[in-house]
Amino acid sequence: MLGRRVIGAFFAVVLIIAVVTFVLGYLLLRPLFYGETTDLSDISPFASENAIRAIVDSVDASVNAIQIATVDDIELIAYSSNTRLDQLGGSPMSVNQIYQCAIVTATGRVDGTTFIADQISILPSAEATVGTFRADVIVDTADLLPIPDPRVTPLTSLTRGMRLDLLGRCKNWIAVIAPGGTHGWVEREFIDLADDQLNRLPWLPLDPARLRP
Repeated sequence: MLGRRVIGAFFAVVLIIAVVTFVLGYLLLRPLFYGETTDLSDISPFASENAIRAIVDSVDASVNAIQIATVDDIELIAYSSNTRLDQLGGSPMSVNQIYQCAIVTATGRVDGTTFIADQISILPSAEATVGTFRADVIVDTADLLPIPDPRVTPLTSLTRGMRLDLLGRCKNWIAVIAPGGTHGWVEREFIDLADDQLNRLPWLPLDPARLRP
């Protein structure tokens, strides 16, 4: 009887050691395989109800990702792929189009491309919105800019009553096609755009010319 108890206690100790080793190993090695999670909920230009997380890691080379990257700072421009990607802690998902304007600083492994974990909004392609949303200029003059930055030289001036095709948005800037076909950015306050229409526009890269049909 004593021998059985000793054997049982031995196996219990071994089991406890194995569990502790597994948990510690997972916590220590997980960043090497999955990268660090950067929570964008505070800096994201998306609506507050969308919980957004980005995982920076290496993935299969067949994945078609579009991004601008330096060593640690990655600007998520777009993600378009039919490849099934492994989510963090979950089953795969199929990603079609995702737009993000925020800068992600990763502290984990950054030697590949970028993939999106769970709790991300799948947004419509920008091309699909062309001709769907239009808005009129409501000020006497407004600058049409090549990027959403008031410090740059305008492409042209917009005048009151001009009707613009809306491509999408980045924060408080709207990407538009002006009469004549010029692509650019205009501040939201200069056009007649209701909140419900604004919230239905996709988030875009900083250069709307990339999205020409």
